[in-house]
Amino acid sequence: MAGLFPKLITLRWQPGQPSVCLEQDGQPRTLSVKSFFRQCFQSHATAVLRALRLQLASHNQAVLESQDEHHHHWLSAIVDNQQVQLQVMTTLAGRDSTLLQMADELCGIGYWHWQLRDNRFFWSPQIYQIHGLPPSHPVTLDDTLSHYHPEDQPQLRALMAEVTAGPVRRQFQGRIQRADGQWRRVSVKGVSVSSDGGAVTDVFGVVQDITHHQQSQAKMHRLALVAAQTASGALICDKQRRVEWLNSAFERLTGYGLDDLYQKRPRDFLAGTGTDPATLERVGQAMERHQLFQGDLLNYRKDGTPIWLNLSITPIYHEMQHDGFVVIVNDVSARRASEDRLRLYEQAFDQASLGLLFLHQQNGQLRVKEANGAAKELLAGPSHSLVDMPFPGDFFVRAPLELMETEGESLELSPRRAPDDSLQLIHTPLIRPGQAAYRLVILRDTTEQRRTERLLAHNQRMELIGQLVSGIAHDFNNIIGIIQGNLELLAGRLDAEHPGMRSVDKALKAASRASTLTRRLTQFSRQEPVNNEQVEAYQLLLEAEELLSPSLGKHIALEIELDTQSGSVKVDRGDFTDAIVNLAINARDAIGDKGTIRLSCMPVLLGSHIPGLEAEIKPGSYVEFGVSDDGEGIAPAIMDKILDPFFTTKPKGQGTGLGLSMVYGFVKRSKGYLQVRSEPGQGTQIHIWLPQSTSGQPRPQADDRHLDALKGKKLLLVDDENDLLQVITDQLSLRGFAISAFDDPLKAQKAMADTAFDLLLCDVEMPGLSGFELAEAFMRCQPGKPVLLMSGFVFSVPPHLAHLPRLSKPVSVTRLLGYLVTLLNKREAYGQPHSCRG
Repeated sequence: MAGLFPKLITLRWQPGQPSVCLEQDGQPRTLSVKSFFRQCFQSHATAVLRALRLQLASHNQAVLESQDEHHHHWLSAIVDNQQVQLQVMTTLAGRDSTLLQMADELCGIGYWHWQLRDNRFFWSPQIYQIHGLPPSHPVTLDDTLSHYHPEDQPQLRALMAEVTAGPVRRQFQGRIQRADGQWRRVSVKGVSVSSDGGAVTDVFGVVQDITHHQQSQAKMHRLALVAAQTASGALICDKQRRVEWLNSAFERLTGYGLDDLYQKRPRDFLAGTGTDPATLERVGQAMERHQLFQGDLLNYRKDGTPIWLNLSITPIYHEMQHDGFVVIVNDVSARRASEDRLRLYEQAFDQASLGLLFLHQQNGQLRVKEANGAAKELLAGPSHSLVDMPFPGDFFVRAPLELMETEGESLELSPRRAPDDSLQLIHTPLIRPGQAAYRLVILRDTTEQRRTERLLAHNQRMELIGQLVSGIAHDFNNIIGIIQGNLELLAGRLDAEHPGMRSVDKALKAASRASTLTRRLTQFSRQEPVNNEQVEAYQLLLEAEELLSPSLGKHIALEIELDTQSGSVKVDRGDFTDAIVNLAINARDAIGDKGTIRLSCMPVLLGSHIPGLEAEIKPGSYVEFGVSDDGEGIAPAIMDKILDPFFTTKPKGQGTGLGLSMVYGFVKRSKGYLQVRSEPGQGTQIHIWLPQSTSGQPRPQADDRHLDALKGKKLLLVDDENDLLQVITDQLSLRGFAISAFDDPLKAQKAMADTAFDLLLCDVEMPGLSGFELAEAFMRCQPGKPVLLMSGFVFSVPPHLAHLPRLSKPVSVTRLLGYLVTLLNKREAYGQPHSCRG
């Protein structure tokens, strides 16, 4: 390969000096001028040196050429500050033409020579190719000029005249027309050489086709224009990722101009508190490895406002070496906002408590396209997929044919997976212009709502019946009270051996039975318990067992399961006993000839729901009482009616239908819960949950041993039932009371303002002024004096008067006297003192 490429020697020489300075391999060394020229040009050394001196004497540059048998030499010289820079290029003579041809073909450069003494013009082969002419084409100066564009010819002729006037170097760009008619743009350079006499003898030059170069420059200009005007921001960074250029779009997007970012890294300005560090790390790694990167990144404008940018980073390579990066950025804030909204909608769809289905038509049938978790739970279970399943298909127990034909209307259906549940279904079409229509189906679980509605309707029915019963009971109690009171008066006037005493006793027992019946009616209707006391739970069952054992018969076994640590409950002791006895008697009747009744109590901790019970539970500690039997059970058809008053399945004359309703009323007043479970042939289980109690109110104790203390006491007696008023007046007068009786509470109110009384005994439900209002007026006028209320039924008790003692009508004279003695013997002040107003 040696000698294939030209050998180039560079040296410096000061004319007049005998030596030259050679710079080769980075080391300067000194050589004799004559020795150097002899070494390079051999036999032509003296002639070359002489010609060099002649040219430099009149010009500041010179070009010489010499050739021997083996080598071809070129010598160029340029004068620089009284020194001459010399360059000598030597090639092998046999390969010179090949090298020139390679240079021509690679560079698109042709050489020309104009000999002025005989006006001959020479072209290299490349110039013929540039012009599209064959090598046989005769070349002259005029012919050469004729190929240039008419607009360029005058300037070219002026330059030719200039180079012939003296040794100069000139260059020119113009347009030539090829033989095939194409126009090409060329660059022409020339240098003239003069003889010893100073006249120009030769002009040498080159022609280069620069069409492609200029086209590339035009393309680059257009690309620069596009880059400047495009909506996408663009950056060019060097290998160290520092900004070298940016377009106006980038400045519009970010607010940063080239003055802000030049030679600075963009991330130092654009990144902020919300920028994802992991994405920044991936960007850095990609640039470090000279790899492509595409992705979104939250950046910040110059004014601090956030902007989502999509980054496209491409490494630049020049001559197989990495030379920087091109960064294209686009504002994708709107797209990211849309994606965020879409994710929000998807989350809302997936997490919605309502079941949501999207349906589409496929082969003439509606099928599920999408379903959220709630829809899966309602229709098939959370682990089942509903996609592509037909709708309504087999999802419902009964799906009407017109299900999907009534748009916007609500339907109540039962899901097949839970037939006892209830679903509300609404569907509507989703119109998408130019696209297939979808249907949106909304499912709402209305099971609890319907259960609550049924419970509310039941409670309203029970309340309505209770109000009706209470009104009847109130009047009936007054009647019984009149009967019972007169019988007691009659019994007091007859001797024990009197024949009429037997009839009086029977009548009193009948009145007592009637009183018990009305008491059951009022128990059903009451909203608050009357005589609550704190009792150990297991003691209540033991007391009920004493009453039950003799009444169940020898073929019915009674089993008791007690937890003595069950705690206490706050109940009306008699009401509780009546409830348990009623349930046990019902169980005995359901068993028939032989069977077992089980009573139980145990402490439990309840949550907010009891399976199968349609009621809102107050979580806490309770005592669970149970009454169960192995009888024939209750038919499902009548389960919803068993708590209704007067409903009974027993033969006529064997039941009043008040047993279970009385139990229900007692449990409700005691702030507890009742549940009945039964299946035909499997017996019945009744559960009562009552709240555990930690404090109680002692039961008033009657004391009839100090009846003499009643004599002379002034009693204000008020009742709107005149007959009953007369009976009570007669009974208490016999005990020594000084009684002022009124059947009008307003007259009684006037009397208390003028007369001092020791005690007020009055009815509650009276026209014009209630017993509670009269009691308040009495306590204001005569503070510290006791009050005793009595009524056949109390609709509601004012909270601030709940401490006043109350008796249920009818009341025996013995019990009434006991209460009066107790109240009159109290030492502490009764009620709150208020000013008296007349």
